[in-house]
Amino acid sequence: MVPLINALKSSAGLLGSIKNSFVPGPNDKVPDRNPLVFMGPLASGSAVLADDKKVASIRRNNRKLIGIDMETFAVFYAAQIFAASNAVTALSIKSVSDFADHRKDDRYRNYAAHTSAHFVRHLISEHL
Repeated sequence: MVPLINALKSSAGLLGSIKNSFVPGPNDKVPDRNPLVFMGPLASGSAVLADDKKVASIRRNNRKLIGIDMETFAVFYAAQIFAASNAVTALSIKSVSDFADHRKDDRYRNYAAHTSAHFVRHLISEHL
């Protein structure tokens, strides 16, 4: 899976088409450039973070960390429980909608959901 994601993350055509297929609503913001794809460790827990000091503490203990979220925790936990009796592979593909700080708002949320979903759709329909 890693070589495939590495190939897709450098596909300007794919990433441009994902960005350009988003139709923003009146309160949505869209970045000026195409999305970027990163692979790496993601911290995840059961609570929303909006605390600069807590984020800094997590980053100090995990210097290669590329993100923090709360949804991946539940997905991977469910996969772990289900895997006890079945073959399961879990994958998390997330788009950034905020930086877990005091400026947290929802202006990029719809765009982030769109880019994640369309990247996964492309991955599944074209490569799996």
